[in-house]
Amino acid sequence: MQPPGREDRLAEVPFHRMDDLIGGLIQTLLPWMQELPFAFFGHSLGAIVALEASRALARHPLPQPVHVIVSARAAPHLPLRREPVAGLSRGGLERWLRRMNGTPDAVLQSREMMDMILPSLRADLDMDDKYRPRAAPPLRCPLTVLGGLGDDEATPEELQAWSTYTTGKFTFRLIEGGHFFAFNHAQSAALAAVADALTGVGKIGM
Repeated sequence: MQPPGREDRLAEVPFHRMDDLIGGLIQTLLPWMQELPFAFFGHSLGAIVALEASRALARHPLPQPVHVIVSARAAPHLPLRREPVAGLSRGGLERWLRRMNGTPDAVLQSREMMDMILPSLRADLDMDDKYRPRAAPPLRCPLTVLGGLGDDEATPEELQAWSTYTTGKFTFRLIEGGHFFAFNHAQSAALAAVADALTGVGKIGM
């Protein structure tokens, strides 16, 4: 799945609304959901996408994920620790990205590359800034939450608060690293945690 505004769809307008993104995601993935058991994994804003996609499926007679795995995101009902950043000037946004330490210096130092990624980045941040969870039944599948021990964006208590979002098994694991632990030196530990979560999953709907 490739959302608009990214990679080979750079010329397209990216989504600014969560409902639009979820609708496109489900429409695109539904053929594969019909054939095989599946799980959702989401990091940071992606954690919210994973939750809302699962909720959207539950509102219809559609296949359900056998597991949802989220990382580096406080429980949805809790306020973001950061101030809204989507409306920052270019310079302000670049300084914020440097503080977050998740964008390679080569990208930050390249005006051409920043020109390409900023529209979709602002759209994601706008979506994140404006997101407000709606009341919904808890998930029925297991929920695994991963967090970085040094993540200033989501404390262990804020991650643990995800426990109310499922009636299934809840697992919480902390991994060495900051907000982007799943994509740097702790990637192998994060992948191992995902593999552990998915070991022995059963049929769709269990």
